Amino acid sequence: MAKKELAVVNEKALAELRESYPIEQGYQRATFPRLGMYSQDKTEKVGKIINLIAEAGTFYTENVSDEVDEDGKKVWSKVELGNTIKGIIVYERKQLKFYDQPNNIFTNSPIFDDADQIIPLFSNKQEVDRGTPKELKSRKEYQGLTAAGKPTSKLADVRILYVIVDDILYQLDLQGTSAYSFSGYKKNVGAPNAMVTKFGSEPKVNGSIAWNQMTFTNLRTLNAEELEQVLTLSRQLKDGVTQEKAYFAALAPYSAEEKKLADKF
Repeated sequence: MAKKELAVVNEKALAELRESYPIEQGYQRATFPRLGMYSQDKTEKVGKIINLIAEAGTFYTENVSDEVDEDGKKVWSKVELGNTIKGIIVYERKQLKFYDQPNNIFTNSPIFDDADQIIPLFSNKQEVDRGTPKELKSRKEYQGLTAAGKPTSKLADVRILYVIVDDILYQLDLQGTSAYSFSGYKKNVGAPNAMVTKFGSEPKVNGSIAWNQMTFTNLRTLNAEELEQVLTLSRQLKDGVTQEKAYFAALAPYSAEEKKLADKF
C-alpha cells in the first residue's frame, strides 16, 4: 500500500476513534455584567445620623473586579448611571427565586424559557426538585401569603432581560411591579428588541411601603448598525440556550425502574 493511501486510512481511523470516545456532557454558561436599579433609597447609619447613599430610581452597573472578599470570592464593583438610561433589550428569559432570610438559604431554578419546560430546582446548590415552573411553584413547602393575606408562592417569577447599554451587554433581573411594568410595555410595542428603549422609574406607595417602579419608553426603531448588532447577539444567546437545555435534560433523575436496573450493576 502506498504511503499516501496509508495516511488516508490512518486519518479515517483516527476520526473514527475520536468520534467513538465518550464525551462528558456539559456546557459553558455565559455570564454577563449586571444592570440594576435601586427600588428604594440606600442609606447607612453612622451613630444617630442616617446618610443617603443612593436615591431610589438610580440605575447602576455591576462588574466583577480583581478584588476578593474574606471568603475568597470576587467582589462586584458598582457604577451609578443616573435616573434614566437608554438601551436595547436583546433577549428575555425567566427564573424562579426564593431567599429564606432567617435561614440564609437560596433556592432557585436555572434560567429557562418555556412554561412547559421541565426544570430542576436547587437549594444551597443541591437539586431538591424537578418539574414545570407551575408545578414547582405549587409545592406546599413554598406556599405563603401576600401582604394582603392572599395565597402566593414564595418562588418569585423573575424576568431576565439582556440589555445593551453603551455597546455592552448586561443582564437585568426584574421582579415584582417592575416585571409587571415590563409586561405592559412588551404588550404595547410587540418586540422590544426592534427599538431603543428609555429606562426610567416612577414612585409607588402601598401603605407604609414606598418604592420606585421601573418604566419603559419606546424612543425609536433600530438603525442598520444596531440591527446587525442585535441579530448577532440574539443568535449567540439562542445557541447558548440550546446547549443549556440539552445539558439539564441529560441530568434528568432516574425513574424508579431505571434506578432499580442501575442498582443491579
